[in-house]
Amino acid sequence: MKNTLIVFSLFFVLIIIAPSAVAQTGIWETCTAAPTVRWEAAGGVIDGKLYAAGGSDGANSLATLEVYDPATGVWTIKSPMPTARNGAGGAVINGKLYVAGGEITRDGIKSKTAVLEAYDPVTDTWQTKTSMAVARSTPGTSEINGKLFVAGGCTGYCAPVTSILEVYDPATDTWATKASMPTGRGGTDTVAVNGILFIMGGCCGFTSSETDLMIRTIEAYDPVLNSWTSRTPHVVGSSNAAGSINGRIYVAKFEATEAYDPATDAWTSLPQMPTPRRMAVAGVINGTLYVAGGHDGLSGSSVMEAFTPFNGLPGDANIDGTLGLEDVIHILQILSGIR
Repeated sequence: MKNTLIVFSLFFVLIIIAPSAVAQTGIWETCTAAPTVRWEAAGGVIDGKLYAAGGSDGANSLATLEVYDPATGVWTIKSPMPTARNGAGGAVINGKLYVAGGEITRDGIKSKTAVLEAYDPVTDTWQTKTSMAVARSTPGTSEINGKLFVAGGCTGYCAPVTSILEVYDPATDTWATKASMPTGRGGTDTVAVNGILFIMGGCCGFTSSETDLMIRTIEAYDPVLNSWTSRTPHVVGSSNAAGSINGRIYVAKFEATEAYDPATDAWTSLPQMPTPRRMAVAGVINGTLYVAGGHDGLSGSSVMEAFTPFNGLPGDANIDGTLGLEDVIHILQILSGIR
């Protein structure tokens, strides 16, 4: 009898929550803040945990590596990167975090780097790999079929930018240069969906008109054809937090959150990130986009927030196509701040 009452109560709550879930098409929650205030960190997700490496504290580049476990809400400090840097690109391949390029800032002196380092969470150690051909910061970085794709980036203080696309194969520790992006830029939002690399937005033109073109340009790269195609322009901006969930690309911008559907080339507006910021590290874990750190235009942040979209049925929080107790519990945890 007691269990029946619990079930009835939970589904009653689901009925109340569902209309709100449909209206919002997702919920933001505040998670445990990171130990370090920083922005322009590189990151990736390994075994359900978000890794954040390097970044800037405003004075110097950092080598700090921190790991967030959403299951416990706890951050853990791991072995630092051999090369302290900010604005590097990060991606995970076969359970290892690869960090490419970036900017090294020390005592007011800035320089670009082409270094590539890989972190193994099993041994908590870093290895230095073969460097890229072109030193740059804020490149677009993603993994496709076990290879690291690094596109564009800033080769100067900001401008000039490059359009080069380099691809790294961990099996041979070698780089290959592929077809360049049609539109060179840095600070892009880069996400791979179904084997296609999407480069969205960017910055750092010599003129305002060049930058305006960059922030709204979306291009897609097909590794099989080694060719680029253009998508419908959209004001994406630069240095946002982005990730793919169920075939859609979620972009948490300073002034808005949006979802892009590559299949329809269309955008959907979503609830705004509670703490507006750019240059945060982001990763998707179990259908939720986690966003850590960043800069709000005045100061750095250690805030961690997470967005869970409702893509399925009303209240289908875990997006499995059915409504069950796990959905009610999931939503209640988010709303109550437990998760």
